[in-house]
Amino acid sequence: MHPSERGEVTFDHVPRDANEDAAVTIRPLEPEVYGLSPYPFAAKSAEFAFAGRHIVPGQQRQGGWSRVLAAAPTVWEHCRLVAA
Repeated sequence: MHPSERGEVTFDHVPRDANEDAAVTIRPLEPEVYGLSPYPFAAKSAEFAFAGRHIVPGQQRQGGWSRVLAAAPTVWEHCRLVAA
């Protein structure tokens, strides 16, 4: 999802351990910074970077996923998670 379209999202039933789960909410706070609740890390913040390709649903009809992915440029994304 494009950063401009991101809003608050809650993921229900995220495992905490073998017997318990939690609802985890993430919300944009500023560009590339997201608040996470509950916050699971010991450090004050956690930074992540990953490469991916922007695609949209139905795009595979333009010659299959292999062709679509080969044509899409690789883009790096960075984010920092903090306690909400």
